[in-house]
Amino acid sequence: MSFYLYELFMESNKKRLLLTNGRSPITLYLARLLHSNGHDIYVTDTQKIHYCRFSNCVKKNLVVPAPRLHPDEYVDALVKIVQEEEIDMLIPNWEDVLPISKRKSLFPSSCKVFVTEFDLLRRVHHKGNFISLLRSLDFETQKTEPLYNRENLERVDIPVFALKQGFSRSSKYVYKVRKGGPYPPVSPSKEEEWVAQEWLSGRVFCTYTLCHEGKVFAHSTYPMEFVKDHNGTRHANIGSYCLCFNSVHHEKILKWVEEFTAKTNFTGQLAFDFIEIPNGKLYAIECNPRLTSGVTLFHTNDHLDAAFFGINPQLITPSSKIEKQLLLPMIFMGWQPAWICNKWSLYFKKLLIAKDIVFDIRDIKPFLFQSLIILKCLWSSFQNKSSIASSFTDDLDYNGEKS
Repeated sequence: MSFYLYELFMESNKKRLLLTNGRSPITLYLARLLHSNGHDIYVTDTQKIHYCRFSNCVKKNLVVPAPRLHPDEYVDALVKIVQEEEIDMLIPNWEDVLPISKRKSLFPSSCKVFVTEFDLLRRVHHKGNFISLLRSLDFETQKTEPLYNRENLERVDIPVFALKQGFSRSSKYVYKVRKGGPYPPVSPSKEEEWVAQEWLSGRVFCTYTLCHEGKVFAHSTYPMEFVKDHNGTRHANIGSYCLCFNSVHHEKILKWVEEFTAKTNFTGQLAFDFIEIPNGKLYAIECNPRLTSGVTLFHTNDHLDAAFFGINPQLITPSSKIEKQLLLPMIFMGWQPAWICNKWSLYFKKLLIAKDIVFDIRDIKPFLFQSLIILKCLWSSFQNKSSIASSFTDDLDYNGEKS
């Protein structure tokens, strides 16, 4: 189907799309993108005040229970919304994808739930089980050891390794550790498994992909800039993050993602972190089966909605080299890794050139109310005595299920 025919098709096939995690600026970007392609956008969140609340691209915002605390009630609320609003497609955008997938059968057949099977999602989301899955699929992996107690940790036979909590995200609870210690104050257990993963040095890339039944319909790749690498310490908490994104073409990564998608018959949103070491070998570090910043590299004219519906005949990739950023976080936090990595010229170049993903003159309120949203997050962080990143997603995270 050509995009001309696609446009004619969509004129009479406007969809009602339900997006979750309205607090994320990335969800806001996706809502704008899909709305500009002619669809009605509905958004849920556990909070009343968030980015999508102020957007004129959203037809209705709805408050739901917290999926981490009340997964059954959360899914029940979504099912009710789908029925009452006659939703055509549900697109989960954070780790709520897991409880939604587990109870997918509760949704009416008239609504497409854009997720893959629960067992596969749980496996790729877990840092250790993901590597085990890769090995079973004949992908090359770095040395990785599961840790079930403190004794396991102290016996790790890897010179330098990343110590990660099994269920974690955004590089939270990740330490760089040298064999022999000292070791960070963590307590691995069978209920809370940790992973020791061989530390690799090289260029870091992130990806974002849309898949249907083992086939890739859209894909973006972007390098991770300003990554902290604490070479001078025995162990350190690695708080890496990406605040600025630019599209690159990486054929080897694309082929890897296509092979993984085909072997797992994956459906949904899929994202990976890769390290390409100096000899050219490529290793997948971890997987995030959800929406990530890679979506901001697409433009309205890319018709990304076709990839969500699985109707585009050719792979959709960002149409040109595009640079985006989260402006306020870049100003207040981006200078730290720029200082550590001595990349001041690159930092200021990105700051001046890259387009802010929140600012849009046609939908200005989310940008104007951004300070309120950030202050609310800071207050929540203070109340919960947790990091800003943790408090921002805590009620949406998936950390396994208690037996």
